[in-house]
Amino acid sequence: MRYGLWILLVGEALIFMSPDHSQAQVPYGPGGVPSPEASPSTIGELAASIRGLGPFRVIPTLMVSERYDSNIFAFRGVGGGQRSDFVTDVFPGARVTHSNDYIDGTLTGQAIASFYVNNPGLNYVGAQGSFTTILDKMSERIVRGLGLRLNGTVLYYPEQPSFVGAQSVQSDFIRGIQARRNNAISNSTSVQSSYAVSPLVQVNTSYSFQTMRFLGQTDFGDGVARLPLFNMTTHGATGGVAYLVSPDHTIGVTYAFRQMMFGSRVGDSAVGESFAGRSFAIHGVNANWSGTFGREWRATIAPGLSLASQVPDRILWTINASLSWMGQGKSASVSFSRGLFPSFFGEAGLLASNVVSGSVSYRLSQKWEVTVGANYAVNTRSGTGIGTGRLRFESVNVNGALRYAVYRGISASLTGSHGDFTIEQGATTFNYDRQVGILMLTAEWN
Repeated sequence: MRYGLWILLVGEALIFMSPDHSQAQVPYGPGGVPSPEASPSTIGELAASIRGLGPFRVIPTLMVSERYDSNIFAFRGVGGGQRSDFVTDVFPGARVTHSNDYIDGTLTGQAIASFYVNNPGLNYVGAQGSFTTILDKMSERIVRGLGLRLNGTVLYYPEQPSFVGAQSVQSDFIRGIQARRNNAISNSTSVQSSYAVSPLVQVNTSYSFQTMRFLGQTDFGDGVARLPLFNMTTHGATGGVAYLVSPDHTIGVTYAFRQMMFGSRVGDSAVGESFAGRSFAIHGVNANWSGTFGREWRATIAPGLSLASQVPDRILWTINASLSWMGQGKSASVSFSRGLFPSFFGEAGLLASNVVSGSVSYRLSQKWEVTVGANYAVNTRSGTGIGTGRLRFESVNVNGALRYAVYRGISASLTGSHGDFTIEQGATTFNYDRQVGILMLTAEWN
């Protein structure tokens, strides 16, 4: 149920905020209801002060789609078979924007309701959300040259996507690992700051908090052994300095720390070793370079090393690299990422994760636009020196979308995706594929 749909959802950036994304401010008492003891004059003064903060814009949105999913359980069925279905999805939501002399913020929220034709027992209601708060105006008044911003996402959904679009918020849990369909809630919140020491030197820091909680594991009665799932919590912090070599080129160095903590195991019949209750600390150092070439090309590269604090400690080479091009009505990008990331499906542990992604977009006319993309990931325990036995996840996804602007604020799209997944654990290998096709209508009352 995911690939094209997820890319569309994140690309439209319509989301509802929660632990990771939303702290709605209410002008009155709890729940937005005026306190009984509040006098009319007090309420009027409070309302006036709220209006003085600046305008709030509320933009209602609605997305309706009809979807074909060849593998609704995201796993291999009995005898290698898999179950397909047609699904109707409805996504009512809204986006709220606010700007004043101190902050600029966006809060998006969206409910999700899905109805299955052949498997009505799988019908569900979920939600997703996000928020972005830019506090540069306020922090600049306190300390000249200081920038500060917060952002986050939250998702309550029957499954976690193995890949997302390049424009969406990334997390440690989206690295090509496709877990079987299970209800889960996940969120990712980050705080980023920067300080301009001089016109040429800037110090950057950040902190991130990510969680994933699986809400039980369903037995679908297909005879397939249930691989265990592991709740996850990660903390991350970075600090570094960047130097402006020229107007178009920047170099720097960054130190990064991450702590990954595996919580309780969800599911029966554990396969292989289990690291539930353990945590891993990772220290990393990267050299950074970014540059622009003309008005169309931009490139970044950040090679480095990561140390997993284990017995014995193990060092792994890492890299983040990207190249993007943007022309008149068309764009293209390619990226490669390698690092240490968690395995939350099958076994709890650290994996050396490698992900390659690419996409091309072309605007055929003022109303028509086409996009194609591909992702490839290999996540393996080999080379990390952590644990014994074979553990490997490999996944491939190709997708495409054709969009048509029907009217101002109204658009239609046709998307399709194909994914191949392989799980190797011990002496067992699982292979399965998935095809998803979606016809979607999106309306935004801006």
